Amino acid sequence: MKTKGIFITVSGLDGSGKTTVQYKIKEILKELTKREIICLDGLKPLKYVDKLRDFASRENQDVFELFGEISLFSFALSLVDNYVNIIKPALEQNKIVVTHRNDMCCKVYTRLRDYDGHVLPILNELLKSYPKADLHLYCKANVDMVMERIKERKRDGYTPSINEDYEHLTKAEEYYNELLVADYTFVESLDTSSSELHILDQALRDKLIKRLGEYYEE
Repeated sequence: MKTKGIFITVSGLDGSGKTTVQYKIKEILKELTKREIICLDGLKPLKYVDKLRDFASRENQDVFELFGEISLFSFALSLVDNYVNIIKPALEQNKIVVTHRNDMCCKVYTRLRDYDGHVLPILNELLKSYPKADLHLYCKANVDMVMERIKERKRDGYTPSINEDYEHLTKAEEYYNELLVADYTFVESLDTSSSELHILDQALRDKLIKRLGEYYEE
């Protein structure tokens, strides 16, 4: 029997179903274990970022562009801060933590905005302290399907981010595929293109039992 917490992360394109998968994982795990399950919806923001944003907006263009680079680092620092102050203590208490913000997402979306290519190498060093998950699920959905989902959200009043257009999503998919081949071969891919939730449920259940079955005993 394992006497440690379980760390599960979910990654994928914006609109690929990460949040849906995260909460489906929680539902399934509730049937399989009595352990406390924590779902982290986002990152705990670092206090200095808002102050820097206010300062940059009052200064010249050079300062504002510099803040853009600082904000890229803040994503990585927030990940590490979340792990140290929230995730690690929960795992030490034998809890299960599920999050859809992880180092893989950070690398992909930083690369989309790192136009000069000098931020990512530094960010990779920062993320070396971010741990490997017990299970990392990649939500695999093609860009056309994702764009349809984003359009549906827009009809409900959702405002897409700058990364949620066809060009950015296509690049993000390319970057994810590169990482999956090079650095993240341990990741389990999950097809989230289907609108049939029962298909997703069964696929998720199979992957959870396959990879984490040894952890379920109390």
